[in-house]
Amino acid sequence: MYFKTTEIPELLVKIEDAGIDVVYESRWRRYRVKLSGIDDYKKHETLIQECVKAAMDYFNISEI
Repeated sequence: MYFKTTEIPELLVKIEDAGIDVVYESRWRRYRVKLSGIDDYKKHETLIQECVKAAMDYFNISEI
């Protein structure tokens, strides 16, 4: 998955600490996060929601 946002060091640390493969691509201003399946998603759902929130903030979206 990709989350487009500015680099947020605290978020990067949280993702890495959770054991998730993550890279921030500064050229595209996005995080590339690799999950191995639905179980990974369910395990880290709160953290993924935080990433989505950061992307929504980046695009100035308050609600879906």
